[in-house]
Amino acid sequence: ILTKPDKKQCIALAILYLASMYTTRFCMSAMAETIEIFYGILFWALCISYQEKERDYKLIISCFLVLLMTMGRPYFLILVLFPGYLWFRSKKWKGILGTLLTIVISSLLYVFISANLCAPYLWTSLKTYWLEHYRYVGLIQGVKYTIKEILAGVMDFSEICRDAVLMPKEFDGLALQLVLVFVVLIVLFVSECVNKRIKNCLPYAFWGGSMGVIMIAMFLMYHLAAGRRHFVVFVTLSLFLISRNVSKRMVEIIVIAVLMVGIYGYETAGMTKWKVPAKTQEAVQELEVISAVLESEMTMTFEETPSYS
Repeated sequence: ILTKPDKKQCIALAILYLASMYTTRFCMSAMAETIEIFYGILFWALCISYQEKERDYKLIISCFLVLLMTMGRPYFLILVLFPGYLWFRSKKWKGILGTLLTIVISSLLYVFISANLCAPYLWTSLKTYWLEHYRYVGLIQGVKYTIKEILAGVMDFSEICRDAVLMPKEFDGLALQLVLVFVVLIVLFVSECVNKRIKNCLPYAFWGGSMGVIMIAMFLMYHLAAGRRHFVVFVTLSLFLISRNVSKRMVEIIVIAVLMVGIYGYETAGMTKWKVPAKTQEAVQELEVISAVLESEMTMTFEETPSYS
């Protein structure tokens, strides 16, 4: 409704989403990535619609969607810069005010949520020790250590891609799919620039650059082994943008879809955990033991930290 895609674009988008098996897998779970994908698609639809027909309410809603996305994943705050740019280009001070307001409110909400509503285990999965170098060692050494951490993150990501080829596991394939869509976005950006279609190349440039910045933030803040599921949002939103252009050349769409399905199939071909477990006496006894342990450990207390049971 917002972007008014033609039939070919609808078919292209359907093919790409059907081929994105990881998206389907996460839609069947209660992971935060599902809602982030939903908000992200609405965000890009509103921004693209604004480029076609400028209406302030589209940018206001897109900024609100960024706020919602930031509550779950703080690195998505960078997305506010795109509607902020579109708004500034036409309304100047309104664009600046709207962007700053979104950044301030989003930041305050995330700080409040992190301090009061997050489970304690969250902080054990974040890497913050690199920030301590700025405090205890100084600015220069802090910058050096930060660069070292980013390079280490790049190496970790390359190792995940290598393992996806040599020792396939379910979520390692997301790294390969991320590389695939990133390359496609670069190709589309260059193609649009060569053909002087600046309006079309802006979303590719901004989203590609945002993914690069977000990946750097992930290298610094997350353990990639535990944070690979975040990639599914980047891949799915990239497919939405890719379908806007490549749909006129369905061969490319089919090739991308085949590669997406091939990667997922290769990574999960040897898995056995999809099998439905049989109800055996041994399994029942194991569940009873687990239930007893959980009941004894997860008690409601109001001392120190609240119970999240």
